[in-house]
Amino acid sequence: MENILGGTEMKRKIISIMLSIAIVITGIQLPVIKKAVLAKENVLNKFDAYYTAHSDNVKDYPAKKVIKSDYWEEDGAGVITRTAKDTTTETNSQNPNYDGNPYPDMAMLYYNIKQYKDFTVEVEYKNPNKGRGAAWLGFGGKVTGDTANTWCTENGATIFGTSGEKTVKLIGTYIPWQKSNKGAKTDGSTLWDTDISGADWGTEWNAVKIIVKDGVINFYTKVGSEWKAAWGDDKFYYGDWYKGGYIFLASNNAGTQFRNFKIEEIKDTNILKNFNGYYTEDTKGNSSVADVVSKEKYWTEDENGILTRTSKNTTANVGDAYKNMAYLFYNVKEYEEFSLEVDYKNADPKKGGAWVGFDGKIEDDVAKTWFGDGQGTMIAANGKNEVNLVGTFGNGDKPKITTYNTTKRVWKTEVEGADWTKAEWKTIKIEVKKGKINFQIKNNGKWYTVYEKEELLYDTWYDGGYIFLASNHAGTQFKNFKLTEYKESEEFRELKKFESYYAEDIYNAEPVPAFTKDYWTENQDGIITRKTKDVGTENDGNPYPNMALLYYNVSQYKDFTLEVEIKNPIKGKASAWVGFDGTKGKSWLTSCNGTMISAIGESAVKLVGSFDAYGMNPFRSSKSKPVIWDYWMDDVKNWGTDWYKVKIQVLDGEIKFFYNTSGKWMSAWPEESFTYDEWYNGGYVFLACNSGGTSFRNFKVTNATTKKSVLDKFETWYTVGCDKEKPKKVFTSHYWEADENGVITRKGRDVKKGEDANDGNPYPNMAYLFYNTKKYKDFSLEVDIKSPTDKRSSAWVGYDGEKGKTWLNKLGGTMLSTQGDRVVKMVGSFDAYNHNKFRPSIKTPNIWDYWMENVENWALIGIN
Repeated sequence: MENILGGTEMKRKIISIMLSIAIVITGIQLPVIKKAVLAKENVLNKFDAYYTAHSDNVKDYPAKKVIKSDYWEEDGAGVITRTAKDTTTETNSQNPNYDGNPYPDMAMLYYNIKQYKDFTVEVEYKNPNKGRGAAWLGFGGKVTGDTANTWCTENGATIFGTSGEKTVKLIGTYIPWQKSNKGAKTDGSTLWDTDISGADWGTEWNAVKIIVKDGVINFYTKVGSEWKAAWGDDKFYYGDWYKGGYIFLASNNAGTQFRNFKIEEIKDTNILKNFNGYYTEDTKGNSSVADVVSKEKYWTEDENGILTRTSKNTTANVGDAYKNMAYLFYNVKEYEEFSLEVDYKNADPKKGGAWVGFDGKIEDDVAKTWFGDGQGTMIAANGKNEVNLVGTFGNGDKPKITTYNTTKRVWKTEVEGADWTKAEWKTIKIEVKKGKINFQIKNNGKWYTVYEKEELLYDTWYDGGYIFLASNHAGTQFKNFKLTEYKESEEFRELKKFESYYAEDIYNAEPVPAFTKDYWTENQDGIITRKTKDVGTENDGNPYPNMALLYYNVSQYKDFTLEVEIKNPIKGKASAWVGFDGTKGKSWLTSCNGTMISAIGESAVKLVGSFDAYGMNPFRSSKSKPVIWDYWMDDVKNWGTDWYKVKIQVLDGEIKFFYNTSGKWMSAWPEESFTYDEWYNGGYVFLACNSGGTSFRNFKVTNATTKKSVLDKFETWYTVGCDKEKPKKVFTSHYWEADENGVITRKGRDVKKGEDANDGNPYPNMAYLFYNTKKYKDFSLEVDIKSPTDKRSSAWVGYDGEKGKTWLNKLGGTMLSTQGDRVVKMVGSFDAYNHNKFRPSIKTPNIWDYWMENVENWALIGIN
């Protein structure tokens, strides 16, 4: 058991100072004089200090990291003492009424060497006043940033201490003994106490001990020289939520002392419990998933922790990675970068059967096997010196090799000098770190590197997964499972959100998957820069050659706002593109598969892709007719080599582009210039570049939401002429807008303005708003109308409408409008003056005019 605090058992380092004095007297040299000097070991260095004024209210009083010397002192013997800082009259040594209150003014010392799950810990303590307790020993502590949890947080820590003359107290997260009718304590709301027979804590040194093992928690106090269980034969338990944590000391009483802190970790001998079992009869034939099973049916474990594959559902497989595969997924957590070693032994070495893998996936209680794209990689050795490798990984210039939808795509190699034919223990080692995958096999004390020349890699698509063992051969054995996790790398924290593609010439070939690290780099500030691979620095606004693309993998977007900052390496040369509506493996030259914009030259912008410009019909780009638009920014003198911002807004059918070079957003084109049509359903946003040294930073994209509007109750249809074509459904925002007061206004798209505006003509450029709530037969309708110019009116109100039809179609609706000075006009299907019902057609439109005698001018009185 490791002894941390000092006292009589404290370890001391001896620094020997050699004093060598050579004095020559009459030719005689004096002997060397040695002096030993004792150096004190600073015990507090192994602890981090935290403090909370109210451990039962961490929301308002979190346990923050503090300066240790403010709350704790250490003497030359390694005794740690609580100072009086932040102790109130309730908790300091002058208050005789205080007794073991675990809530106020609590200073804690977290043992920072490591976290423990199963362990034995003991410590000696001394309270400054008889009959008062304030020395606590705890476990299960957690730290997030600079904040520690307490025993009053859900599934938090647990503390144990003495109080009064012979009482012990317990508070935290645990399950009381089974004979109690109390349930699990998950929030530390209940304080348990009991008396210890024969105890008298006094002001002398006492001791407490906690043992946590295999789900059971035992608390002990020392009475004389004897350890006594605090609750006798009654046990406390922890549940599945318990994953261990930091062990700590705590006190809220000035003068409380601790010494001889000893801790011993209890090693887990039950290996199988750390794995979940899965099985598939045929990896290819079962849609690349393995069902959850009782692992004991397929695996056994002996007293030495050796796992053995049973004979259930096994065949005489020879390096077969498909049939009758039983998996053991290490269920502690998923791992991204790690080093794994495990010993294995095949019952028949020539046939093999022992597989070791990583990057396993679990979804909906089934395991995703290596046969699916990005679902795991595993390795095995069989035959004389053969190694098989299956799964998803990179190799050379191929960024992502996958076995998905292929026929038994298995990599095989022979390891020179190796001989697996003896039925003896061997070791497989897998290391995944900094983009590389290394495999080694140890046999007869010698390590052999596998696939060293091929240089196996992973790229930013790799996000880690579960480590697993697998076998489809009876008698396969594993032991000594050792796993070391490497600290999560900060490298490529932004690039990991993207997937990389590259096209040598978009005009002639679509982009293909590429290694992100071949074409892009990222510094510690998250700045993404295009490398010079396959490109120089001279492309300027050419959207075809040497294009490296980064698709933002977080989500696909339809309506959104995207912002990013861009920096060009050469003045007057720009090739940084920002796009949306992207499809992986497709370029903007493919119809409806992306639109992207770039700043070019000194003050121009270029737009390429599929869009609707200035009210024209939507473009459908093709190789023979690519869509490219240029625009010169009046307010930009030169894009230069400083950072500038780009913003794209796509909402309700409208596309807007903005640039910011001096703190002010400028529209790249006049507002309402570009729109998308019904074919648009969103896609990936992306960055693209074909010039080395171009940089991006502060990439932000958010989904856009439409504000509630009176227009939400309507559906918009449009026809260039009701005598020419039937109306088609369009985006409401293309033709209408509404203000916060509910006033609906027809936009100028596809319509004449001013003196040339339509006046009572019910045929051309008609935009309809169909009230979507329901259909009406008998009703009363009122609406206020305002014309934009005097004597000009083209506002129509109708009923009996049918979407996709006009008043010229049989039973297609009737509508009414004012026009001129005092005229009203009605068109459609109706019965007038008891005549027969009109049946309008293109040849015989039904139009009625009427002059209002009491109206001088509609513009003077308004219309309602």
